[in-house]
Amino acid sequence: MPRYRPATRERYIALLRQGILDAFGDKRLDMIDAPMIRAFVARLRERKVQPRGPANFVRTILRASVETGALGILPEFPKLPRQGWKIPDPPSDAEVRILFAHARGWLRAAIALAVYAGLRSGEIRALEVRDIDLTKGIILVRRAFSGDQVLTPKSGHERVVPIAPALAKELEGPLRDKLPTGRIVLNSLGRTPRRQAVLAQLTATLKRSGLPPHCVHALRHFFCSILVSRGASVEAVRLLAGHSRLDMTQRYVHAAAGDLRAAIAKLSGN
Repeated sequence: MPRYRPATRERYIALLRQGILDAFGDKRLDMIDAPMIRAFVARLRERKVQPRGPANFVRTILRASVETGALGILPEFPKLPRQGWKIPDPPSDAEVRILFAHARGWLRAAIALAVYAGLRSGEIRALEVRDIDLTKGIILVRRAFSGDQVLTPKSGHERVVPIAPALAKELEGPLRDKLPTGRIVLNSLGRTPRRQAVLAQLTATLKRSGLPPHCVHALRHFFCSILVSRGASVEAVRLLAGHSRLDMTQRYVHAAAGDLRAAIAKLSGN
Protein backbone atom coordinates (compact mmCIF):
# COMPACT_ATOMS: atom_id res chain seq x y z
CA MET A 1 0.00 0.00 0.00
CA PRO A 2 2.70 2.63 0.79
CA ARG A 3 3.88 2.52 -2.83
CA TYR A 4 0.46 3.38 -4.24
CA ARG A 5 -0.78 6.91 -4.82
CA PRO A 6 -3.19 8.13 -2.11
CA ALA A 7 -6.22 7.97 -4.40
CA THR A 8 -5.34 4.37 -5.33
CA ARG A 9 -4.95 3.47 -1.67
CA GLU A 10 -8.40 4.93 -0.98
CA ARG A 11 -9.94 2.78 -3.74
CA TYR A 12 -8.21 -0.36 -2.46
CA ILE A 13 -9.29 0.31 1.12
CA ALA A 14 -12.84 0.75 -0.18
CA LEU A 15 -12.54 -2.62 -1.99
CA LEU A 16 -11.43 -4.27 1.25
CA ARG A 17 -14.48 -2.90 3.02
CA GLN A 18 -16.88 -3.78 0.21
CA GLY A 19 -16.76 -7.54 0.53
CA ILE A 20 -13.14 -8.72 0.60
CA LEU A 21 -12.72 -8.49 4.38
CA ASP A 22 -16.19 -10.00 4.87
CA ALA A 23 -15.22 -12.99 2.73
CA PHE A 24 -11.61 -13.52 3.79
CA GLY A 25 -10.85 -11.30 6.78
CA ASP A 26 -10.98 -14.10 9.37
CA LYS A 27 -9.24 -16.71 7.19
CA ARG A 28 -5.64 -17.87 7.40
CA LEU A 29 -3.84 -17.38 4.09
CA ASP A 30 -3.40 -21.14 3.62
CA MET A 31 -7.17 -21.64 4.10
CA ILE A 32 -8.04 -19.56 1.03
CA ASP A 33 -8.43 -22.05 -1.80
CA ALA A 34 -9.92 -22.15 -5.31
CA PRO A 35 -13.49 -23.15 -4.24
CA MET A 36 -13.57 -20.29 -1.72
CA ILE A 37 -12.44 -17.82 -4.39
CA ARG A 38 -15.03 -19.13 -6.89
CA ALA A 39 -17.75 -18.72 -4.26
CA PHE A 40 -16.58 -15.14 -3.63
CA VAL A 41 -16.76 -14.32 -7.35
CA ALA A 42 -20.23 -15.91 -7.57
CA ARG A 43 -21.49 -13.74 -4.68
CA LEU A 44 -20.15 -10.63 -6.38
CA ARG A 45 -22.01 -11.51 -9.57
CA GLU A 46 -25.21 -12.12 -7.61
CA ARG A 47 -24.86 -8.58 -6.22
CA LYS A 48 -24.33 -7.27 -9.80
CA VAL A 49 -20.76 -6.27 -8.90
CA GLN A 50 -18.08 -6.57 -11.60
CA PRO A 51 -15.81 -9.25 -10.03
CA ARG A 52 -12.61 -8.53 -11.92
CA GLY A 53 -11.37 -5.70 -9.68
CA PRO A 54 -12.00 -7.37 -6.29
CA ALA A 55 -10.75 -10.76 -7.53
CA ASN A 56 -7.57 -9.24 -8.93
CA PHE A 57 -6.99 -7.43 -5.65
CA VAL A 58 -7.30 -10.73 -3.73
CA ARG A 59 -4.87 -12.33 -6.21
CA THR A 60 -2.41 -9.46 -5.65
CA ILE A 61 -2.54 -9.97 -1.87
CA LEU A 62 -2.03 -13.74 -2.18
CA ARG A 63 0.75 -13.37 -4.77
CA ALA A 64 2.58 -10.98 -2.43
CA SER A 65 2.13 -13.56 0.34
CA VAL A 66 3.77 -16.21 -1.84
CA GLU A 67 6.65 -13.86 -2.72
CA THR A 68 7.33 -13.15 0.95
CA GLY A 69 7.10 -16.81 1.95
CA ALA A 70 3.94 -16.40 4.04
CA LEU A 71 2.04 -18.70 1.65
CA GLY A 72 3.31 -21.79 -0.17
CA ILE A 73 1.48 -21.65 -3.50
CA LEU A 74 -0.97 -19.35 -5.19
CA PRO A 75 -4.45 -20.94 -5.39
CA GLU A 76 -6.09 -21.23 -8.80
CA PHE A 77 -8.34 -18.33 -9.72
CA PRO A 78 -11.35 -18.63 -12.02
CA LYS A 79 -10.89 -17.18 -15.49
CA LEU A 80 -12.68 -13.87 -15.74
CA PRO A 81 -13.60 -12.19 -19.04
CA ARG A 82 -11.20 -9.47 -20.06
CA GLN A 83 -12.53 -5.96 -19.75
CA GLY A 84 -12.56 -4.24 -23.10
CA TRP A 85 -12.17 -0.56 -23.77
CA LYS A 86 -14.90 1.63 -22.42
CA ILE A 87 -15.99 4.05 -25.10
CA PRO A 88 -15.82 7.58 -23.62
CA ASP A 89 -19.16 9.34 -23.30
CA PRO A 90 -18.34 13.05 -23.41
CA PRO A 91 -20.88 15.88 -23.55
CA SER A 92 -21.68 17.29 -26.96
CA ASP A 93 -20.59 20.67 -28.33
CA ALA A 94 -24.04 22.07 -27.64
CA GLU A 95 -24.06 20.73 -24.07
CA VAL A 96 -20.70 22.33 -23.34
CA ARG A 97 -21.96 25.69 -24.62
CA ILE A 98 -25.03 25.44 -22.38
CA LEU A 99 -22.85 24.43 -19.42
CA PHE A 100 -20.63 27.49 -19.86
CA ALA A 101 -23.71 29.70 -20.07
CA HIS A 102 -24.76 28.57 -16.58
CA ALA A 103 -21.37 28.08 -14.86
CA ARG A 104 -20.10 30.78 -12.54
CA GLY A 105 -17.05 31.58 -10.42
CA TRP A 106 -14.40 28.99 -9.66
CA LEU A 107 -16.43 26.20 -11.24
CA ARG A 108 -16.34 27.98 -14.59
CA ALA A 109 -12.52 28.10 -14.43
CA ALA A 110 -12.40 24.40 -13.53
CA ILE A 111 -14.69 23.51 -16.44
CA ALA A 112 -12.59 25.60 -18.85
CA LEU A 113 -9.37 23.82 -17.78
CA ALA A 114 -10.99 20.42 -18.37
CA VAL A 115 -12.69 21.32 -21.68
CA TYR A 116 -9.94 23.43 -23.29
CA ALA A 117 -6.80 21.85 -21.76
CA GLY A 118 -7.87 18.31 -20.86
CA LEU A 119 -6.74 18.55 -17.23
CA ARG A 120 -7.81 15.94 -14.69
CA SER A 121 -9.72 17.04 -11.58
CA GLY A 122 -6.64 16.65 -9.36
CA GLU A 123 -4.52 18.64 -11.84
CA ILE A 124 -7.10 21.43 -12.01
CA ARG A 125 -7.23 21.81 -8.24
CA ALA A 126 -3.41 21.79 -7.89
CA LEU A 127 -2.75 24.28 -10.71
CA GLU A 128 -0.92 27.43 -9.58
CA VAL A 129 -0.43 30.88 -11.11
CA ARG A 130 3.24 30.15 -11.85
CA ASP A 131 2.18 27.16 -13.96
CA ILE A 132 0.46 29.42 -16.49
CA ASP A 133 2.27 31.70 -18.94
CA LEU A 134 -0.22 33.69 -20.99
CA THR A 135 2.61 35.43 -22.85
CA LYS A 136 4.02 32.16 -24.15
CA GLY A 137 0.54 30.64 -24.25
CA ILE A 138 1.32 27.48 -22.28
CA ILE A 139 0.25 25.61 -19.15
CA LEU A 140 2.85 23.51 -17.35
CA VAL A 141 1.05 20.59 -15.72
CA ARG A 142 3.47 19.41 -13.05
CA ARG A 143 1.43 18.55 -9.96
CA ALA A 144 -1.90 17.00 -9.06
CA PHE A 145 -3.95 16.17 -6.00
CA SER A 146 -4.18 12.48 -5.16
CA GLY A 147 -6.45 12.20 -2.15
CA ASP A 148 -5.35 15.12 0.00
CA GLN A 149 -1.72 15.06 -1.15
CA VAL A 150 -0.11 17.01 -3.98
CA LEU A 151 2.07 14.75 -6.12
CA THR A 152 3.27 14.55 -9.71
CA PRO A 153 0.56 14.00 -12.37
CA LYS A 154 -0.87 10.49 -12.68
CA SER A 155 1.53 9.54 -15.50
CA GLY A 156 4.49 10.57 -13.35
CA HIS A 157 5.58 13.10 -15.97
CA GLU A 158 5.14 16.84 -16.35
CA ARG A 159 3.61 18.04 -19.62
CA VAL A 160 3.03 21.26 -21.53
CA VAL A 161 -0.42 22.16 -22.88
CA PRO A 162 -0.76 25.14 -25.25
CA ILE A 163 -3.48 27.57 -24.17
CA ALA A 164 -6.43 27.86 -26.54
CA PRO A 165 -7.69 31.45 -27.06
CA ALA A 166 -11.00 30.64 -25.36
CA LEU A 167 -9.14 29.33 -22.31
CA ALA A 168 -6.86 32.37 -22.13
CA LYS A 169 -9.93 34.56 -21.82
CA GLU A 170 -11.39 32.35 -19.06
CA LEU A 171 -8.12 32.47 -17.09
CA GLU A 172 -7.73 36.25 -16.96
CA GLY A 173 -9.98 36.62 -13.92
CA PRO A 174 -8.69 33.66 -11.87
CA LEU A 175 -5.07 34.83 -12.46
CA ARG A 176 -5.66 38.41 -11.36
CA ASP A 177 -4.01 39.69 -8.13
CA LYS A 178 -2.66 36.32 -7.01
CA LEU A 179 0.84 35.36 -5.87
CA PRO A 180 2.81 32.94 -8.09
CA THR A 181 2.07 30.06 -5.70
CA GLY A 182 -1.63 30.93 -5.51
CA ARG A 183 -4.05 28.32 -6.78
CA ILE A 184 -6.15 29.06 -9.86
CA VAL A 185 -9.31 27.38 -8.57
CA LEU A 186 -10.32 28.68 -5.13
CA ASN A 187 -13.73 28.68 -3.47
CA SER A 188 -15.40 31.66 -1.77
CA LEU A 189 -13.31 31.02 1.36
CA GLY A 190 -10.08 31.23 -0.62
CA ARG A 191 -9.46 27.49 -0.29
CA THR A 192 -8.90 24.76 -2.83
CA PRO A 193 -12.20 22.87 -3.24
CA ARG A 194 -12.11 19.15 -2.56
CA ARG A 195 -12.78 16.71 -5.40
CA GLN A 196 -16.25 15.96 -4.03
CA ALA A 197 -17.07 19.69 -3.91
CA VAL A 198 -16.10 20.14 -7.56
CA LEU A 199 -18.28 17.20 -8.56
CA ALA A 200 -21.19 18.45 -6.43
CA GLN A 201 -21.05 21.93 -7.97
CA LEU A 202 -20.77 20.51 -11.48
CA THR A 203 -23.70 18.15 -10.88
CA ALA A 204 -25.86 20.98 -9.54
CA THR A 205 -24.99 23.22 -12.52
CA LEU A 206 -25.76 20.46 -15.03
CA LYS A 207 -29.10 19.83 -13.37
CA ARG A 208 -29.93 23.53 -13.30
CA SER A 209 -29.04 23.72 -17.00
CA GLY A 210 -31.29 20.81 -17.89
CA LEU A 211 -28.30 18.72 -19.00
CA PRO A 212 -27.64 15.02 -18.33
CA PRO A 213 -25.19 14.18 -15.52
CA HIS A 214 -21.48 14.20 -16.30
CA CYS A 215 -18.36 14.00 -14.15
CA VAL A 216 -15.28 16.22 -14.51
CA HIS A 217 -13.52 13.40 -16.34
CA ALA A 218 -16.23 13.49 -19.01
CA LEU A 219 -15.18 17.07 -19.78
CA ARG A 220 -11.63 15.80 -20.28
CA HIS A 221 -13.11 13.16 -22.61
CA PHE A 222 -14.68 16.03 -24.55
CA PHE A 223 -11.23 17.63 -24.98
CA CYS A 224 -9.67 14.42 -26.31
CA SER A 225 -12.63 13.48 -28.51
CA ILE A 226 -12.85 16.89 -30.15
CA LEU A 227 -9.13 16.89 -30.97
CA VAL A 228 -9.30 13.41 -32.53
CA SER A 229 -12.49 14.14 -34.48
CA ARG A 230 -10.95 17.32 -35.91
CA GLY A 231 -7.85 15.57 -37.21
CA ALA A 232 -5.26 15.79 -34.42
CA SER A 233 -2.87 12.85 -34.36
CA VAL A 234 -3.41 10.25 -31.68
CA GLU A 235 0.16 10.74 -30.43
CA ALA A 236 -0.36 14.50 -30.07
CA VAL A 237 -3.57 13.90 -28.10
CA ARG A 238 -1.75 11.37 -25.91
CA LEU A 239 0.93 13.91 -25.01
CA LEU A 240 -1.58 16.70 -24.38
CA ALA A 241 -3.76 14.47 -22.18
CA GLY A 242 -0.82 12.99 -20.30
CA HIS A 243 -1.72 9.38 -21.10
CA SER A 244 1.10 6.97 -20.26
CA ARG A 245 0.09 4.55 -23.04
CA LEU A 246 -1.10 5.08 -26.59
CA ASP A 247 -3.90 2.51 -26.24
CA MET A 248 -5.58 4.76 -23.65
CA THR A 249 -5.79 7.53 -26.25
CA GLN A 250 -6.82 5.09 -28.96
CA ARG A 251 -10.25 4.79 -27.32
CA TYR A 252 -11.11 8.24 -28.63
CA VAL A 253 -10.49 7.09 -32.19
CA HIS A 254 -13.00 4.29 -31.63
CA ALA A 255 -15.44 6.81 -30.17
CA ALA A 256 -15.28 9.15 -33.16
CA ALA A 257 -18.51 7.88 -34.75
CA GLY A 258 -18.42 10.49 -37.52
CA ASP A 259 -15.00 9.28 -38.63
CA LEU A 260 -16.21 5.68 -38.61
CA ARG A 261 -19.26 6.55 -40.73
CA ALA A 262 -17.02 8.43 -43.16
CA ALA A 263 -14.77 5.38 -43.45
CA ILE A 264 -17.73 3.06 -44.17
CA ALA A 265 -19.08 5.56 -46.72
CA LYS A 266 -15.91 5.02 -48.78
CA LEU A 267 -17.17 1.50 -49.52
CA SER A 268 -19.89 2.98 -51.70
CA GLY A 269 -17.87 5.94 -52.85
CA ASN A 270 -20.04 8.46 -50.94
